[in-house]
Amino acid sequence: CIMRRNVAILYAYERGCPVIATIDDDNFLVSKDYLGSHGVGVEATCKVVRTSTGWINVCRMLAETKGRDFFHRGFPLEMRHGHETWEHEHRAIAPVVNAGLWLGDPDVDAMTRLHYTTEPIEAIEFTHDGHIVPAHGTWTPFNSQNTALANKVIPAYFLSPKVGRYDDIWGAYVVKRIADHLGDHIRFGAPLVKQERNPHNYWRDLDMERYGHALTLRFVEALASLSLSGADYRTCYAELAAALPDALLKDEKLKDDERAFL
Repeated sequence: CIMRRNVAILYAYERGCPVIATIDDDNFLVSKDYLGSHGVGVEATCKVVRTSTGWINVCRMLAETKGRDFFHRGFPLEMRHGHETWEHEHRAIAPVVNAGLWLGDPDVDAMTRLHYTTEPIEAIEFTHDGHIVPAHGTWTPFNSQNTALANKVIPAYFLSPKVGRYDDIWGAYVVKRIADHLGDHIRFGAPLVKQERNPHNYWRDLDMERYGHALTLRFVEALASLSLSGADYRTCYAELAAALPDALLKDEKLKDDERAFL
């Protein structure tokens, strides 16, 4: 299971590795300078993007073989509509997380895979000019399949074994909330990999994504509602861990099974 990465990440963190990168075993390198392209902690000019919805679909940076729109696994279903407009400014950014994107079989959810069973989604080209950075308060998930994180972020990065295939997704939203508070940034783009995906049972994956689909927007809204005062990732994570349960469970509209999951 992917959550085994917690052990490797902790091992690297405790040894003081300045940058910790994770990659899936079915990802194959496209960018020549894989580690250099991640550029965590290295200042470079990027597009800092705000959107009309407060959410940004980073998969718009990829061309799909049939021109279809698709969304990153973990992007809330409620926010998947076609009128997301972008505004950007160019700024020098030294990211604390860099999320590389993927050609071939991209990281979409099982619902999308089942919908397009006969003609699967295929990313054929990276079409954007350089990296993009979601502005503070602009949300999007990142995964753990082609991702590099600064050492200082690791105390707030946890892949939970309790949330199915939303382990890295909800962990990413926690990091994003804290990064926004601390004035840090998460970047998307290079390095590219090509995913030749291992066999999956999509019905099983759908079962493992069910509650994540239903509750991600609520999870993010709860994160956004909480105030933080800490000056580092460890302290802020402790603040969220203390306050998040009450923020999540106060919603009287939650069904019993959703409440149990949360």
